[in-house]
Amino acid sequence: MKTLAFCLLIFFCLVSGAPAQATEAEKLHALFAREWERTLEANPTFASFLGDKRYNTRWAERSLEAISAQNKRRIDALAELKRIDRSRLSPADRVNYDLFKDGYESGINNYNTRLYLLPISQRGG
Repeated sequence: MKTLAFCLLIFFCLVSGAPAQATEAEKLHALFAREWERTLEANPTFASFLGDKRYNTRWAERSLEAISAQNKRRIDALAELKRIDRSRLSPADRVNYDLFKDGYESGINNYNTRLYLLPISQRGG
């Protein structure tokens, strides 16, 4: 009886042992979901405009430190994106991958050229 119990235990460990690795599409969609949530949290008025009222008690942080931290998050997200094997994605996800990559690279380039220092007023900018 103990042998049967031991064999069953080994069988269940082998079958359910290590969790299955996420597919490239699942990794991509998880990255998109995390970055979307960060976008909403960092831009409460945008979130409110979209109907998400979770951040209605806050204003967006626009200090130089916050802008630098946002750029660091972009760099980290782009590094995570590059670890995803684009060739294993569906054609639609490849387009989304490319658009995400382009948007984040543009944001990093804008930070590097200090575009965030452009003056903005009630009349334009």
